[in-house]
Amino acid sequence: MPKELYALDKVDRESYLEIVEVYKSIIKLYDLLKNCKYEEVQNNVKSTSNLIKEIKDRAIKNKDEKNANIMFLLNLYVKALDSIGKFWQVSENLDYQDAWSHLQDALDTLRRIYDFLEDENNFTVAKILDYLERIEKLYPYVYFNSIETINKKKTCSICKKSAFSKECIHIAGNLYMGEMAYNIIEEAEFLGVSLVKNPADKHCIIFMNCDKQNIEKTPFKLIHFLINFLKYPLKDFKLELTKRNLPISYYANWSKTSLCPCGSEKPFEVCCYGKEFVENPHYNIIENGEINFNIN
Repeated sequence: MPKELYALDKVDRESYLEIVEVYKSIIKLYDLLKNCKYEEVQNNVKSTSNLIKEIKDRAIKNKDEKNANIMFLLNLYVKALDSIGKFWQVSENLDYQDAWSHLQDALDTLRRIYDFLEDENNFTVAKILDYLERIEKLYPYVYFNSIETINKKKTCSICKKSAFSKECIHIAGNLYMGEMAYNIIEEAEFLGVSLVKNPADKHCIIFMNCDKQNIEKTPFKLIHFLINFLKYPLKDFKLELTKRNLPISYYANWSKTSLCPCGSEKPFEVCCYGKEFVENPHYNIIENGEINFNIN
C-alpha cells in the first residue's frame, strides 16, 4: 500500500487557528539559526513543539487523521532545525565527532519527512537535505559499526500485537493518527558487530584523533574549513572535487590506524605512510547564496 502524501502548509486554518503561530515560529527559527543564537533556537523549539502537540491532540480528538499526521511531520521538521543548530554549536567548539551525531539526527529526520511530502520543495526540505548531505561528505568516516541480530519477537508500536501476525494491519514507517508505526524488538539473538560502508544508521562511528591544537592536520580538516568558511547555518555552498599532492610531513599528526588521506580506504600505515608525497582528494568549497525558508 503506497504512503499517503502531505503538504505541510495545507492545515485546516479554520479548525486550527494556532497553525499560523506555528508557521511564524518556524520562520523565526530560521532567523535564529542564521544568527547563531543556538540557545534561543532550543527554547523556541520547545514552545513550538508544545503548540504543535496541542493542535495534534485536538485533531486526534476530532478523529482528523490527515491534520494529526501533518502535525507529526511538522514536529519532526522543528526537531530537524534543532539538530542543525546543535550541530553548528558543537562544531564551533571543534568537537566534530560529537557534532556528527547531531548531523545524522537532522539527516534521518528530514529523510523521514521527505518520504511523506507531496512536493519535495515544501518547507525547503529537499534543499536542506541536499545541503546536509554535502556537509556529510566532508567528514572522514567511511566504515561504521553495525550490530547483527536475529529478531525473534517484535511487536507493533500501534496495536501492540506481534508484527509477524496477520492481526497487525499496520506497516512500519507509515503514519496512523499522528504517530509513525515501528517495530519494538522484544527478543533478539546477538550475532556480532560488523564494519560496513552504508548502514541504515550511521551514528556508530570509529573514533579518530581530533587534536584541536592541530585541527588542520587531522582527518577533520575539511569539515573544520567548511564551518569557518560558511560562518553560520543554512548558508549554501557547492563542492568541486579535485586532487593535490602534499608532503608526508603534512600528516605528522595523522594516526597510523586512521584511513589513509589518499582515499584508498586502507589504513594510513599500510598505504601512503612511507611515501614522500600523498595525493589526496581535495574539495573546493564555493559559496552559493542563502537557503531561504519556502513554504511551497
